[in-house]
Amino acid sequence: MAVPTIKALVLDLDGTFLKTDKTISPRNREAVEHCIKAGIRIIVATARPPRAVKKFLRQMPPVDCLVYYNGALVRCLSTERHTPIPPEMSRRVTALMRAHQPEAIIVYEVNDDWYTARPIPDTSHDLFGVGPGDSKPEVLDDAHIEALSPTKIVVQGLSKWWELHKELRHAVNILATDGGA
Repeated sequence: MAVPTIKALVLDLDGTFLKTDKTISPRNREAVEHCIKAGIRIIVATARPPRAVKKFLRQMPPVDCLVYYNGALVRCLSTERHTPIPPEMSRRVTALMRAHQPEAIIVYEVNDDWYTARPIPDTSHDLFGVGPGDSKPEVLDDAHIEALSPTKIVVQGLSKWWELHKELRHAVNILATDGGA
């Protein structure tokens, strides 16, 4: 029986390819380099936005494809596919979040830009991956927020996320992390 030829290697970043300090080990880098020399395509897949992956890519040899936002944005060598949330669904999600927990912080990721209706408090920067020197989301008025076709909607402080899930489970994917906090 012939051994199948490996054509591509898909790497998840957090908790898989990256060490706990968010760096790439020499062993992992060498393994990727070995795969590239063997003609294996390298694909990086993550829930992160592009801006949060750039620092890791500088530590790696060039990759063939990058899959961001759990697949909602895919960038390959010469192509890009973006699957945004339609504005009407974004408005529905926003209205439900505001109705169930108006104090929750909502951030709208659009490709590699991000927006919010109110500034993120300094105490919440870590929860959104904002470090020293990182850009913060642009604050827009409600009319502009309602016109967005976001790639991803991120909410902090929505402890009643299951209420949202009950109402939208057939329309959108809802992932609760960090205990829904």
